[in-house]
Amino acid sequence: MIEPSDAKGIDYFGNRSKEQFIFRRVSYPGFRELEDYESIYGGSIELSALSTLKVSGSLDFTGKTVPNDHDMVRVYYRFQDDFLDTSTECLATMFFSVADPTYNEAIVEGSMDCSSVLVLLQRKSYGLPYTVPAGTNAVAKAAEIVRSFGLSVSYADQSSYTLASDHTFDANENYLGIVNWLLDAAGFSSAGVDAYGGVRLEKYQEPTERTVRYTFRDDEQSIMLPEVKTSNDYQDTPNVVRLRHTSQDVTVWAAAYNIDPESKASTVSRGYENTYEEEISELEGSTPAEMLANLKALALQKLIDKSSEIEKVEMTHCWLPINTNDAIGIDYRMADIEWKGAVTNAKIELAVSIPCQLSLRNFVRRNLKTSIEGGVF
Repeated sequence: MIEPSDAKGIDYFGNRSKEQFIFRRVSYPGFRELEDYESIYGGSIELSALSTLKVSGSLDFTGKTVPNDHDMVRVYYRFQDDFLDTSTECLATMFFSVADPTYNEAIVEGSMDCSSVLVLLQRKSYGLPYTVPAGTNAVAKAAEIVRSFGLSVSYADQSSYTLASDHTFDANENYLGIVNWLLDAAGFSSAGVDAYGGVRLEKYQEPTERTVRYTFRDDEQSIMLPEVKTSNDYQDTPNVVRLRHTSQDVTVWAAAYNIDPESKASTVSRGYENTYEEEISELEGSTPAEMLANLKALALQKLIDKSSEIEKVEMTHCWLPINTNDAIGIDYRMADIEWKGAVTNAKIELAVSIPCQLSLRNFVRRNLKTSIEGGVF
């Protein structure tokens, strides 16, 4: 395995020379690095915090044989900076399939449709109703399922959260859906991946609470293009959240309303409801009154979360070792933009200067005036 370079010793903001992409075959199971695919010559990789698989890509090849799609492909990027230091960075490790290769005498060419290792969990379902019993540690169970596919798991955030009641998944639910439900119940983000194909389990953290990894500036070392696109998505935010929980003995409901005249999205400002509804399968409480109180609190929290304005920024820059959910700063003085947000999407072109199209977002939280109601059936 090629070891990643120490970012502190590499100048990512200067000139880059001797750029090279390495496409290496990686065995599954086992994750052993094998030969390099000399036939692959380019393509793109997309990292997405909002997609289920988190990483996808398309690679182009031309050669004497079609790449072996039983195993995986690992993509490295190598370059030399102005100080003659060499950086070799792993970009992604993916499964792939090849559809409709074209043969021309002794040469075959085509494209490889790539997906993260999470595709293994997505492709498989249990085939019967699957029950996770009450008292199960949700995160530990999620990690156990992931490891059963021969994948490594890392989670710095430990969790003591256990299910309050049995939860049964439909027979057609895939394993990735099961894992992500367990993580969500414990307050974690959906399963992610690292560049080497390891699965990451992390608690959800607000973009404003994260430490900024890089700040893009329009100075003499700028590696971003001058065009930066901004938007605010408040029109689509709900102003009412309605939740329900049904057990064998009781049904509990709660509704929270954004009635703040200072909020552009509120029922007062709009004059109509934009409703978010959800059936809550996991709810703590030993009595109906406790369950109702917990459901009201959850409805209020979801309203605050979902009523937040979403500021978005899109920009293009030379690639840096950035992953989804990393906090990024922008100090664009000529455009009078000083901003911080988290990476939701990064599309990396495997070409000279390795341009990366970055999408960022930030939630603008406000102290809202709200009302709430609920009941028990």
